[in-house]
Amino acid sequence: MLRRRGSILLSVMAFLLIFGAFESFRYHNFVQRQELYRYMLIEYRKPPTQVPVQNNTSQRGKPAKQPAKPPVAAQSVPVNKKDL
Repeated sequence: MLRRRGSILLSVMAFLLIFGAFESFRYHNFVQRQELYRYMLIEYRKPPTQVPVQNNTSQRGKPAKQPAKPPVAAQSVPVNKKDL
């Protein structure tokens, strides 16, 4: 089977185009990853900052109320052996 002129050249050019696109995509991801690592290191080296606490502006941060003491009748009373 005879090949037409330029079909090998066309195949090589298509391969180089696909390979170039793939490698440029990999390089782009590499650059983004390196930038992300740089920002992570910058944030890691910063001293921690304290977040101000709001005082009772919503129900979310309030501690639950403690139940009142039970009435005297409901409290446990020590049992004497002679009462049994």
